[in-house]
Amino acid sequence: MPLPKPRQGEGRQEFIGRCMADEAMQSEFPDESQRAAVCYRQWRNRGKAMSKTIERKAIVRPFEVKAVNAEERTFEGLASTWDLDLVGDVIHRGAFRRTLSHWRKSGRVIPLLDQHNYGSVRAVVGKLIAAKETEDGLWTRYQVIDGPDGDEVLRRIEGGYVTGLSIGFRPVKVEEPSDDERKRGIWRHIKEVQLLEVSVVIWPANDGARIDTDSVKSLIAALKDRDLTDDDMAELKALRDDIDALLKAIEAPDSPDGGTPEPAEPDGLASEDQLTAIRQKMLALKLRRLAVSRHARR
Repeated sequence: MPLPKPRQGEGRQEFIGRCMADEAMQSEFPDESQRAAVCYRQWRNRGKAMSKTIERKAIVRPFEVKAVNAEERTFEGLASTWDLDLVGDVIHRGAFRRTLSHWRKSGRVIPLLDQHNYGSVRAVVGKLIAAKETEDGLWTRYQVIDGPDGDEVLRRIEGGYVTGLSIGFRPVKVEEPSDDERKRGIWRHIKEVQLLEVSVVIWPANDGARIDTDSVKSLIAALKDRDLTDDDMAELKALRDDIDALLKAIEAPDSPDGGTPEPAEPDGLASEDQLTAIRQKMLALKLRRLAVSRHARR
C-alpha cells in the first residue's frame, strides 16, 4: 500500500490530519497510535524528496499599538519565538542569524504578504526593514506600501483587528529530539532556517486544537430548521460520540487514583497529547466538511 506523502506547500498539521483520515491508512493501521507514528515518520522523511518545500509557522502575539507608526507606515512585532509550538517544532535562538546576515548584505527584499498568498503581486503589502533575535524571539519591523491596500493593513493592525504574524521559511539545519523529548511532544529542533517571507495573518491562538465554531453554529441552525439529510444526521450522531469521548479524555485527570502515574508510552507510538490534538483536528475537519457539503446542496 502506498503511504500518503506530503504535498508541495502542505504544512505539518494539514498533512497529519489528511494522513490520519486516509481510508487506506485507517484500514492498514486501525490503531491510532500506530497510524500516527507512521504519519509522523512520513512527515519527518519528507525532506528526502521535498527539500524545496516552503513551510509556514504562525505565532499569535498582539501588536502593541505604540509599535504602529501610521505617519511612517511602519509597525513591529515578534515573527517567531523559541517556544515549543503546536506541531512539535522548536526553533532555537540563532536559527535566523545567517539568513538575516545574508539578507542585510545582499539587499534582497523579504516581502510582507497577506495570508501567505504567493499567487499575486497584489498580495505583497510591505517589506521587512529591520530584524534581530531577542530573548523573546525574532523581533521585526515592516514598511507598509503606499495606497489603499497598505492603508487597510495599517488600519486593521492599529485597530487591533489583525494581531498575527506567520513566517514562510525553509529549514536548513534540523536535529532529531531524544526519546524523552519526543514523549514530551517535541518532534524537531530547528537550528537554522532560510527566511523567505513574513505574512500578516488571521489565526486562532490554538489552531490545531480548535473546533471550527462557525461550522458548529451553522449545523445547529440547520438542525433547528430541519435542514439536514438522513446522512447528515447519521454523521452528526457519530461525531457526537467522538466529541463526547474527546471531551472525557481532555477533562480526565492525569492520574485517576491521584497517586500512581500512567505507564510510559511505548517507543514508536504517538503520545496521548499528540493523539488528542490529532483527534481535535480531525473533528474540526469533519465538521467543516459537513457544513460545506450542506451549503453546497442549497
